[in-house]
Amino acid sequence: MTLTYILSFEILLAGLAYYDWRYRLIKNKVILPSFLFAIFYRLIFQDHPWADSIAGLLVAGGIFFMLGVLGQAGGGDMKLMALVGFILGLS
Repeated sequence: MTLTYILSFEILLAGLAYYDWRYRLIKNKVILPSFLFAIFYRLIFQDHPWADSIAGLLVAGGIFFMLGVLGQAGGGDMKLMALVGFILGLS
């Protein structure tokens, strides 16, 4: 991953963490463009296999989905962790 991508990802996560802490809400208008950016980045720079990104999305999103079923996480948290899983992958 390039330094620019890592820094933009960290800034996005810090902003989302603050907004979630303050308002207990993560808006789709932030998460969905972030997913599109991550997919676009993956199309251009193939630094790890697609299967790794998809597996990370499913594992991280799945864990938070189970927490959501138990009432411990909201929909925004599930989508955010799925995004993190997609970006970082499993390895």
